[in-house]
Amino acid sequence: MTRWLALLRGINVGKARRMAMADWRELLQAQGCRDVKSVLNSGNAVFEHACSDARLLGEQLQRGLGARFGFEPRLTLRSIDKLRAEVEAMPWQVDDGSRLLLAFAREAADLRPAEALLARDWGPDRLQLRGAVAYLWCEAGVLDSPLSQAFSKLIGEQCTLRNWSTVNKCLLA
Repeated sequence: MTRWLALLRGINVGKARRMAMADWRELLQAQGCRDVKSVLNSGNAVFEHACSDARLLGEQLQRGLGARFGFEPRLTLRSIDKLRAEVEAMPWQVDDGSRLLLAFAREAADLRPAEALLARDWGPDRLQLRGAVAYLWCEAGVLDSPLSQAFSKLIGEQCTLRNWSTVNKCLLA
């Protein structure tokens, strides 16, 4: 069995695309997932599954989302082992986990457009790209960060973002 983290993009942030976490857990269980735990109310779920292939499992879960909820939020999977390695690769020491974002892509190629942002001086904000994850430090906070705004505009829906605190809660689930 492989332990996984599933991340859904863009749910429960407005009036549209609402999803109860109990329904999300139920869907995962119906898809063969075991020991399912949701983390917060934003589509994070940790579980075990016999499939060790992220692409195959992701496609299966994506179809299940569409059938169950009538919409398909972008789903990104990480094995817990890969997530742990991405956390350990974090390039900076931070004092506030709410100002550090990790942008999770399905594959490194999804983050290539963000390479253009590396050449620009973002003042106290910082960006690092490592494989299929981008690390964004937003000194004045995520909402006021020109870097996070430019990153989101450039990348669009190719990845889902979580703050450092949330990522670490997922690791502990």
